[in-house]
Amino acid sequence: MSNIIRNAFVHTNHGLIIINQSGYEVTITNVDAAPIYESNELGFGLGLGLELTQRLTSQCSWYYSSKETSSGRHVY
Repeated sequence: MSNIIRNAFVHTNHGLIIINQSGYEVTITNVDAAPIYESNELGFGLGLGLELTQRLTSQCSWYYSSKETSSGRHVY
């Protein structure tokens, strides 16, 4: 969870990070008004942390969804 929240802050140049928690459900959305596009060289940048999160949640049989939006990402 902390990795996803940290990523939202790291990858939001100028905008909002919205974190909602209700019971066992957490939704994190970043809305970037001025996105900076990074290279994914050596597997870093956008993707590695999300891939590891996908693997962990799958092993624990937890629901996980990560969708890229036109202004950021929505993780549920």
